[in-house]
Amino acid sequence: MVKTGKDLGVQLGALTACGGSYMPKVAEAFINANGKLAGTDGDASTFARTGTIPGTPGIQGTVYGQVYPSWNQVRNELQRIMGQSATNLYDTGDALVRIAQQYAATDDVAATELKRQDSLYQSSGHSLETPGQHKKPVMP
Repeated sequence: MVKTGKDLGVQLGALTACGGSYMPKVAEAFINANGKLAGTDGDASTFARTGTIPGTPGIQGTVYGQVYPSWNQVRNELQRIMGQSATNLYDTGDALVRIAQQYAATDDVAATELKRQDSLYQSSGHSLETPGQHKKPVMP
């Protein structure tokens, strides 16, 4: 069933809430995790071993255990995945908002209802992000 007018505006309001609020909130969780992983870069002290350097009798120093390179590679990949996931969620949310705006531009009654839906949503304590205005993830 094709929707027009007020019914279309209600549906466009739901798209706008999803794209402008819900998806960015999920993306924020990925951004936060991405940032925490970025904070572990260079924290190799956990993997450091101090003492006689293997294969060099009598020479003292600090070396990294065999696990460090593998951990660093996994950490970097996980950080990249989380950053890309956040970017994808933001891009998808932006697309939903833009689609809602484009449909509203074709139906004045729907556009009026969309504005009313957005206003109600925001007056209930929620925020709607402007497409393209998002935090950027830290990439390794």
